[in-house]
Amino acid sequence: MKKIQQGFTLIELMIVVAIVGILAAIALPAYQDYIARSKVSEAMGFLDGAKVSVAEYYATNGGFPADASAAGLTTTLTGAKYTTALAYDGATRRLSATLGNINDALNTKTVSLTAAAPGSSGVIGWTCGTNAGTAAYKYLPSTCRAAGGS
Repeated sequence: MKKIQQGFTLIELMIVVAIVGILAAIALPAYQDYIARSKVSEAMGFLDGAKVSVAEYYATNGGFPADASAAGLTTTLTGAKYTTALAYDGATRRLSATLGNINDALNTKTVSLTAAAPGSSGVIGWTCGTNAGTAAYKYLPSTCRAAGGS
């Protein structure tokens, strides 16, 4: 008599479970980093909006604003989930956003954009940075990672 195979063997099932476990172990940390980067992008959105106000002030007045109110910036964040504060320092020409509700490496840290005086082209250059340390560079947008997150 011929015996017909009726299912998978225990070894085959154990191999499949092991493969799925390995894939999950690799994918989970990558996904968590992706989620943290997407949360940091909220702060970058607020900073991009503030950049426009600072650039507009510079174009109108020929110099950088002394503080946030002079630039017309509102530091009250409406609808923010992962950004707790927005600030502008006229002395250093630095816009900064304080992060929160993301992860232990980023909570209470800041992401900043520092303005450089425009050259002959009239374009204001912006340098991205953070005080979160080199381990947090992976959470920054690609343009900030390329600059070294200084």
